[in-house]
Amino acid sequence: MKNIKQKLSAFIAIILLALFFTACGGNTNAELNDLQAQNEKLQKRLDELENEKNNTVAPVAEVDMTEIITEPVTTTERPVTEITEPPTTTEKLTEVPTTTEEPTTEKSIKSDWEFSFYVDQFKQPTDEGFIFNVSAGVFSNSATTNSDLIVSFTVDDSDVTITLYEYGRSVVKNSSTRNSVKYDMIMRTPDNIKHNLTGTMYTNGDRIFIDDKYKENVINALSGDGIISFYIENTDRRTTNYLFDITASNFADKYQLLK
Repeated sequence: MKNIKQKLSAFIAIILLALFFTACGGNTNAELNDLQAQNEKLQKRLDELENEKNNTVAPVAEVDMTEIITEPVTTTERPVTEITEPPTTTEKLTEVPTTTEEPTTEKSIKSDWEFSFYVDQFKQPTDEGFIFNVSAGVFSNSATTNSDLIVSFTVDDSDVTITLYEYGRSVVKNSSTRNSVKYDMIMRTPDNIKHNLTGTMYTNGDRIFIDDKYKENVINALSGDGIISFYIENTDRRTTNYLFDITASNFADKYQLLK
C-alpha cells in the first residue's frame, strides 16, 4: 500500500511538471486538458487509497488458547470449618437412689451372744474365754452426723469392754502414750431407767473399759430381757458421741460359761 501511494505521488508530480512545461512551451489546449484529466484521476485514486488506509483495521492476531497456561488459584485464607454445637439430649438424668434404711452388716444382724477364747501370740486359743455381741449404731462429731457405727461389746470374767468402729471400719483408738481418754456413758434399760456410767480408754488402747464400779450394773442389765441402749460421749470432745443398742437375748446363758 505504501509503495503504490509513493508511485502515484511521483506520477502526479511528473504530470504537474508536464503541465507546467506545456504551459510554458506553448502546447495545445487539448494536450493540457488531457494532462489535467489524468491528474484528476490520479488524485482521485490517491484519495481513495488514503481513505482505504484510514478505514482499514489491523486484523487481530488469533490467540491459541492451548498455549495459555493457567495455574491453580491459591489462597492464604484458612479453610472455614463449620462449627457444630455439642449434641443435646432431652433424656432425664438418672438420680442415685437413696434409702432411709440403716446400713446393716452380716455381724450386725446377729442378735445372739457368742462364746470364744482369747488367743496367744501364736494365734493359739488359751483357756481364757469371753462372750461378745456385735451390733450397729450411729456416731457424730464435728465433721459428721449420724454416720455408720459398728460396736463390738465384750464381757469376760474380769472386764466389760466396748470397741467402736466409725464408718463401720475405722476403730477408735487412743494414740497417746501418756494420757487415758475418759468417757461419760448413759445406759437405758428396758424399764426406761437411765443409769450413768463412766469408762476409760487407756494409752495406746482401742477399747473402752467400763469402770469397775459400774461393771455389775451392766452385767445385771444384760442378764435380763429386751434391748439395752447406750449413749457414750468423749469428755474431752463433747461433740464426739456414740449411740447404739445391745440385745440381752441369750447373754445370761453364755455368761455362765465364764464361771
